[in-house]
Amino acid sequence: MRITAVALSLVVLLAGAVFAWSPINTVVSVPFDFYANNTLMPAGNYSIDTSNVNRGGVLTITGRVRGHRVMIPTSPGRGGTVDRSQLVFRVYGDSYFLAEVHDEFRGTIRRAPESRQEKEMSRGGARSDEVALAVR
Repeated sequence: MRITAVALSLVVLLAGAVFAWSPINTVVSVPFDFYANNTLMPAGNYSIDTSNVNRGGVLTITGRVRGHRVMIPTSPGRGGTVDRSQLVFRVYGDSYFLAEVHDEFRGTIRRAPESRQEKEMSRGGARSDEVALAVR
């Protein structure tokens, strides 16, 4: 009985370690063009890879059809509970800028840096709103 309990504990620990290091590739449909790390990305379906976020903070976004790809250095975002995975965009007029990635799997919020274009708009006094898109 004791051997079974020890073996079961090892299986749970190993499964947890594998699960914690599994890459997270999710898909989001973005219905508008947007900026991510100074790169204009066209509307479309994107894979979001957060597997390197804990090792250097890099997030990768890849277009599912056209193959557009951008790697984004991120920093920890504001605290709080993450109850669903989503991308948050800041919006200035008709321009969208990736602001945060909420990852319910890891329970984290990662913040994307402001692009040059966004900095120019905010310096010019433009008012921003936020839009969130659920990740499937």
